[in-house]
Amino acid sequence: MHLSKFSAKFCIYLTEALVERILTSRAVAVSEFKRAPNEIVAEANGEPIAVLTNNKPSFYVIPASTYESLMEAIYDIESAPLLEKRLADYKAGKEKVVRVKLDSKKS
Repeated sequence: MHLSKFSAKFCIYLTEALVERILTSRAVAVSEFKRAPNEIVAEANGEPIAVLTNNKPSFYVIPASTYESLMEAIYDIESAPLLEKRLADYKAGKEKVVRVKLDSKKS
């Protein structure tokens, strides 16, 4: 089949518009996920799952431990500039060290 230049370009744009990026190696339809979410998560063995609606990712499911690790990494990334500034201020003599003794006794 021979396509005109217009038809060929249209097909390329149409194909690109229909392709959705999925950021996991596992995907499941939302209808299937609704039927057996615990089984699907268990079968993934800790890997993230893309849940699709009309063949497009609606949301991703990740284990709680992965979510906790992501939150810790985000906190570390967001805190780093402040910690670096405080360290630089301390080295420059602008900040003093306050020693704190933690008592293991409960109040």
